[in-house]
Amino acid sequence: MPIQIDFTVAVGIFIIIIGLSLAFVLNYLTKYSQYSKINNLKAIAYNLFVPLKLNLTTELYKLPIKITEINGNERIDTIINLSLSFDEKCEKKAWNSTVRVYEDDKEVEFSLYNQTFCEEKYLKYSDLVLKSNFSAYQTKIFFVYFSEEKEVEEPNYSIPYEENSGFKVEIFPLQETKILSIGKLKKLRNISYEDLIKNFGNYNFYLEISEK
Repeated sequence: MPIQIDFTVAVGIFIIIIGLSLAFVLNYLTKYSQYSKINNLKAIAYNLFVPLKLNLTTELYKLPIKITEINGNERIDTIINLSLSFDEKCEKKAWNSTVRVYEDDKEVEFSLYNQTFCEEKYLKYSDLVLKSNFSAYQTKIFFVYFSEEKEVEEPNYSIPYEENSGFKVEIFPLQETKILSIGKLKKLRNISYEDLIKNFGNYNFYLEISEK
């Protein structure tokens, strides 16, 4: 009988040891897998997202425009005509297919008319007509974005050209920031030009990754 008890105790201890060993191994493998994924992500980030070193950046230009309804009338789907200078000195800043208009994070329908070009078909001046709603005496801020990218598809909008009065328009100085080039970035990941503007267009920043 004592021999049977000792044998049972020994088997129990053996099973406990095996169970603890398996738990240790599984825990180690889980942590190792997570650690490997983190290291892989760090390696990918370091290799792919060093835009200045890899020349993946381009300039994104932003032109803030403040429009105020001054006649005390409510305007529904009203068309506003703006005359804009995109690149007066012809420094190859604006490719016409890259022009976008945003109110906050919402894209606004627009069309370009009476375009004047620099050499190589870069945009110099243009009339821009946009469509929006205004309450009486309401003020809105719009942002016109553009860049030199040639691989951006032109938006499919068709707004008729109309003269419209009853608005005060103020155009503020052009702002610029570095942004990942859509043409170069497409070779790495299929991301849209609109996504870049929405996520990065409202910020002035640079990306720096260091290896520790």
